[in-house]
Amino acid sequence: MEAEKDYTLLHSDITYFLQEKSAKPRFYEVVQMYDFAFPLQEVAAMGCVEEEIIEAMFSGDMVHRVHARSVLAGLSLVTGMTWTLDNVKIALKPSFQDFHALYQFESLLLSTTSGVSLETIGMMLRDKAVPMKEARSVLQAASQQTGQTYTFSNVDVQIVM
Repeated sequence: MEAEKDYTLLHSDITYFLQEKSAKPRFYEVVQMYDFAFPLQEVAAMGCVEEEIIEAMFSGDMVHRVHARSVLAGLSLVTGMTWTLDNVKIALKPSFQDFHALYQFESLLLSTTSGVSLETIGMMLRDKAVPMKEARSVLQAASQQTGQTYTFSNVDVQIVM
């Protein structure tokens, strides 16, 4: 088994970089700070995500928040530094709240059309986890209201596991 890497000196350089930089570094910049000193496969395994998620984050493609948080948690374990959505810029899929703010969905109509309670719709608007079947019904009803297509592939909805 490979000896654990000591990132102590690198941490002081990274801390300085982060303090001097006014904007959050992108995920690929964080990875480059470590000069690829760790395998992304290990980070994927520690974050319990597929390598494709890491590749998407590295290339700036949008990912679900839950996946980004998992990858950053794995990255934190590997590097010994805390990496979160607060200090790393990652392209995230728009949330149900984002679309609601844009289109001002009529909650009562969503509830009636989807057969889902107002309470569940409220949970989705607060980024709380809801059952997959109900979330899918609400997204379909929102699609009918706006003429847009909302699915789990283009809207970030928290799902009860």
